[in-house]
Amino acid sequence: MFPLNIDAVNNNLPLNYTSEKTDFIDTGNISLVLTSSGFAVFAPDYIGFTNSKDKEHPYVYYPELFNAIIGGIHAVKSFIKEQGYPEDKRVFLAGWSQGAGAAISANKYLEENYFNEFTVVASSGLAGPYNFSRFMNFVFENKKDAF
Repeated sequence: MFPLNIDAVNNNLPLNYTSEKTDFIDTGNISLVLTSSGFAVFAPDYIGFTNSKDKEHPYVYYPELFNAIIGGIHAVKSFIKEQGYPEDKRVFLAGWSQGAGAAISANKYLEENYFNEFTVVASSGLAGPYNFSRFMNFVFENKKDAF
């Protein structure tokens, strides 16, 4: 396996987002709306992108994806506490495509393993690869038609 190293993709990731860029402006705008409404927002860059582009990207390996989310949520919680804000256990999860699968898997993991620490209020997993085995079987069975 080779690390994913697509600079065009890496330039459009949350870590590289600034309000001056128009790349993924919809994601930036959603984050700005949520933060201006008082929410803390964490948008993960998964392993294999940006600063870790020398590592193999896990694609839809959910344990690795939700670990990135759980680690980020803990970092945000720690930062908020350091800033003197009151603790709030509520978590909202959202994602698109692979992020949808990651959000839904993080929801399940949080409810099973962190139910005393976090309360998942809502999840929105849009256009996610929820049945990846079935999808890959379809691709392989129809490879002559697809390409």
